[in-house]
Amino acid sequence: MDEMAAALVEGLNRKGNPMHVPQGLVDRWQNAYHHYGQASAAVASQPPGHVGAALNMAKSSWSVAQAWREIALVSGLPWWLVASLDTAAQSFEFQARDWQARANTGVDAGRGAPRVRRGGSR
Repeated sequence: MDEMAAALVEGLNRKGNPMHVPQGLVDRWQNAYHHYGQASAAVASQPPGHVGAALNMAKSSWSVAQAWREIALVSGLPWWLVASLDTAAQSFEFQARDWQARANTGVDAGRGAPRVRRGGSR
């Protein structure tokens, strides 16, 4: 998805296009998606039910959703693009809620595995 989204933002920001996404929003989206990618890689390397990894996925998913929502507020975007951006945001919001629930219950929803605690207290 990040290649498609990057191409979309790049296309919007071409010279002569009346629709323009401010660079600050592009930078925020890129930063959020970068952190999401790191969180995704980290969760894949942890045992199922790892609370810290789940919390990191929840936080990074919320950040990506927020970035999509901010881009959707740019004036002058066509309705179909705003709808697509809202759908992308909803997808990341759903993921964030799912990862937050996994962290709260300490169970990996995919496997039903019990929480694995790594250092510190909850």
